[in-house]
Formats: sequence, C-alpha cells, structure tokens
Amino acid sequence: MTIMLGQQIGSRLLESLGLPKNTISFTLRARAGKVVTVECEYAPEGDAYARELAEYFLVERQTPRVARPHPAEVLGYDIWLQQRNEAAHRQLMARRVGIDYGN
Repeated sequence: MTIMLGQQIGSRLLESLGLPKNTISFTLRARAGKVVTVECEYAPEGDAYARELAEYFLVERQTPRVARPHPAEVLGYDIWLQQRNEAAHRQLMARRVGIDYGN
C-alpha cells in the first residue's frame, strides 16, 4: 500500500473537481447506484479561521463542440458552389428522368 500526503496530489484533485482555492479538506463519497458527492471545507477569502462547509454535486462536464468550417471556406466559394449546383442537378435528373449518376 502506498501512502500519500494530501499536499502531493491535492492541487490536482482540487483543480479536477473544481473546488475553491482555499480548500482545507474535502471528502469524496462514491457509492454504487448513488450520486457522487463532495463535502468541502474551505476558508473564504483565505481566512483559515472562518471556515464554512460547502456541499458540491458532481455533474457531467459539457465538452464544447468544435465549430466546423463551412465547406465554402475550405474549398473556396466558387468550387463549393459548382459542386453544390452539380449535386442539385444530379438529384433533379434522378427524380424527373430516372437518370442515375452513381450516387
């Protein structure tokens, strides 16, 4: 069994759990089939003597969606417009005349 002090991993845990900078201690409770809870004791404004008890609930972190550039930005407007028009023409001909261009 490896023994670790809170100072050795504390800063990484505080950051990943999103706890306040002035955290004195915290308890992480995880039980099968239950919500994970964190009890946190911290000193507001850095005052180690004015302790408060705060309770945090862990929620799934939302990962931001990366905006994809529009095809016109990647290909250039003229090429994108030509490809778009050709695709629309192929669809029209397939509907009206039954010509299949292999799409």
